[in-house]
Amino acid sequence: MDLTAEELSSTYYMVGAPGQFTAPTGGFFAGWQGRPAFDMAGLMRWSANLHGYYGTFFRDPKPVFGIFGRSNPSNPGSGVGLTNSFAFTFGDTTTAAELKSMLAHEMLHVWVSSLDTVGDEDSLAGSWFGEGLAVYYQRTLPYRAGALSADEFLADLNRTASRYYTDSMIATPNDRIPGAFWKDTRVRVLPYDRGSLYFAKLNAQIVRKSAGRRSLDDLVVSLLAERRAGRPMTIDTWATFLRRELGDAGITEWRAMLAGQPIELASDSFGPCFVKKTVPLGEFDMGYDFVASNANGRIVQGLKPGSNAALAGLRNGDVVKKGGAGDATQEDPRAMVMLQVERAGRPITIRYSARGRSLLIPQWITVHSRKGSCAL
Repeated sequence: MDLTAEELSSTYYMVGAPGQFTAPTGGFFAGWQGRPAFDMAGLMRWSANLHGYYGTFFRDPKPVFGIFGRSNPSNPGSGVGLTNSFAFTFGDTTTAAELKSMLAHEMLHVWVSSLDTVGDEDSLAGSWFGEGLAVYYQRTLPYRAGALSADEFLADLNRTASRYYTDSMIATPNDRIPGAFWKDTRVRVLPYDRGSLYFAKLNAQIVRKSAGRRSLDDLVVSLLAERRAGRPMTIDTWATFLRRELGDAGITEWRAMLAGQPIELASDSFGPCFVKKTVPLGEFDMGYDFVASNANGRIVQGLKPGSNAALAGLRNGDVVKKGGAGDATQEDPRAMVMLQVERAGRPITIRYSARGRSLLIPQWITVHSRKGSCAL
């Protein structure tokens, strides 16, 4: 068939003999390169079923949607959004379970995107909405659909909570997000983590005020209907819909979240089957000022005496040749930092845990429900 130059430029290409999957009904399809170590067809079947569930939930079925996978051992688990589709990468040891959160999240962006804004900076300032809502629903909707177990739901929730509550930049105001988003991993993850926990709290508040007759779902579905009707979905639109649910108190709490006030969640925020406990966990701490160092030729500065980095042998003036702070390091409290540095012309490898002072942070565990239902 004949394609225009614009269509060709937005086409995703694969060479060789890619694996393929097509859902028996609907327009969901997938293609992938390489030979994954997991059952890719089974994972795509899972994704197709979830995609159909999303369409029903949002009252907006999408007739065509595609997923493209490719082998990338140097950066597995990453993804990029495309038109009515997205592409992701996997490595030799990647498992299907590791990809579920990412697949669930990226598919949500077909329906859940940022508020209507002007310019990239404005879009980053509004990422608490699009990314936070996607993280909230990436575990909630698959759990409701039976696509995630209670343990998988909790694993996703607790990863978010542990990263958020051990983030030393937790109180960063939202208007500072755009300027630091691409410079500081601690700031970059905040819209995802803070936004998702804010929406969890908002849901609990709406349910409580309406005596169970309404929830965040009703607000979101109504809000997205505005966009489908051709009306802009701006920050003012959001404020109007929020005020209808919770009045001025809801507006006050939303603005406090944007100002950087940490989110506090009640134990029963996720229904009767999950309760909160506190556990000790180290604050994410690279041990040196990695933002200033990266801006100065990756020359280490601001080394903290007594930090794990200093104890492992890192010194001010070392030049980082490889390694550093990353989102994955911040997410996994067990992750070890591996820095390859140069000191006086000599290569040195520094390995340490990027954790500092011990904090008591909330995590959720499963309990037996006396009400007989674990619905969210």
